[in-house]
Amino acid sequence: MNRSPAAKEQRHIQSIGIGFQLIDVLRRAPRKLPLKEIAEQAGMTPTKAHLYLAAFSRIGFVAQDPSTLRYGLGPEAVHVGLAAITQLDLASASASVMDELFLQFDVSVCLTIWGDIGPSIIKKLDPKQAMPNTLRVGSILPLLWSSTGNVFLTYGSDGPMKHILEREIAGRRDFKLRAVEIAKSVRQQGFAWSESRLNQGFSAMSAAVFDHDDRLVAALTFVALAPQIDRDPKGAMVKQLIAGAQQISRGIGHLSAPARGKRRPL
Repeated sequence: MNRSPAAKEQRHIQSIGIGFQLIDVLRRAPRKLPLKEIAEQAGMTPTKAHLYLAAFSRIGFVAQDPSTLRYGLGPEAVHVGLAAITQLDLASASASVMDELFLQFDVSVCLTIWGDIGPSIIKKLDPKQAMPNTLRVGSILPLLWSSTGNVFLTYGSDGPMKHILEREIAGRRDFKLRAVEIAKSVRQQGFAWSESRLNQGFSAMSAAVFDHDDRLVAALTFVALAPQIDRDPKGAMVKQLIAGAQQISRGIGHLSAPARGKRRPL
């Protein structure tokens, strides 16, 4: 009995999905793997896995070591990965995330990157009935006294921040100790929080956005009147902020959880 064109097409689509289960195994592996281990992780028989790996090998997406017979990603997979990286766009990746958070919590939502002289807001969504504050697109934020700056202080590199941080510390030992405590707190909690430093009566909380190379590229921030900001780590606002930052990170190629123990180059 001949299969209909629609049935054949569906079978081909399923085959693509099955094949990329193997590619995902190789993507996550820290080294080249033997056929048996790849098949086990992908949930299929070695015979079936071999057929797919052979097909991927013919187009250069998979490479087999001739001495160990282990499999890894091939040169074409590298080319595809590099091409995907060049097409990633922070603004596009963050747009829907910011819109959803804005609708959910009805607070100002900001996206900030590292500019020439510090963290600079590049996008900001404000509720129609928002109280006036001094933060605008293009505003430069301090490292010590803003939640956004705290994120950059924690995960950014020492080089670009050195002179700015030295200027803010201004030789004061208590400010220097504050910088250390900020970094420790942000790493432990996964977000930063600040209150009424830049705008009286307002609070803010921020989470880090990382790129494909695990580097800090932006901070996602909520800003609102203090009673509207719930900084309970178990609360919906904190959870959704962190989840939003992670979603943007994935949208620009970040694959692993942030390494909170050390700074990342800007």
